[in-house]
Amino acid sequence: MNYAYAKNVIDRAKLSIKGCKDEDYTQLLQPKLDEVERKLKGKRKNQDLNREEQALVEDLEMSI
Repeated sequence: MNYAYAKNVIDRAKLSIKGCKDEDYTQLLQPKLDEVERKLKGKRKNQDLNREEQALVEDLEMSI
């Protein structure tokens, strides 16, 4: 998995939060999104992610 794929997941999560009226869903998703963004800060577009970063992105994707 590379950063470009992770960025796509991040963008989908942001749109999901923006369009959602359910506070519980937003409170569940926002911390995961923040953690993924923090971990991936400084990555280049085609750079591969390590296992920990991949796990965070996969967890976020499953939550969307």
